[in-house]
Amino acid sequence: MVSHYMGPSTSPWRTDLASSRPSYIRHRTQIHSEMIPQKILDKAVKYHGHYGPFLVIGIRASLYALQKMGNVRVCHIFCPQKKPYLCVSDGVMSVIGCKILHHKGEGIRLCFEGVGNTLCISVHGELIQTLSGSKWNELEKLAEMVRNMEFSDIFEVS
Repeated sequence: MVSHYMGPSTSPWRTDLASSRPSYIRHRTQIHSEMIPQKILDKAVKYHGHYGPFLVIGIRASLYALQKMGNVRVCHIFCPQKKPYLCVSDGVMSVIGCKILHHKGEGIRLCFEGVGNTLCISVHGELIQTLSGSKWNELEKLAEMVRNMEFSDIFEVS
């Protein structure tokens, strides 16, 4: 089972847990944690070693790709070749288990290849900037935030 950090925030963009969303994220009247089934989340955290926002990004992108494509053979991940950006690949591996090819790039872009089709998903730059500067003790809170965000507040699909 995943534990969730609920201690005081030291985030540079918000200090109270009640409003822990950056201003560009739309208010939600309902939290949809079921977007990532707990069983999948537990498997991913066990595989990766900890609960963090970049892992959740990989999980959410993969679940979306499976829903839209049905079958994924390869995932190309374009991002800086260092942590925390590469943590996205563990989310993909936990959900799909497909071949992953890493490419040097700016931001985070995942291109899923199926049989005769490709789906590319990019993470919004403002969110990446917010998450990449986070401290270790904020990771679980930020992971939970990303888990509950509207898909369109995280990703752009092309």
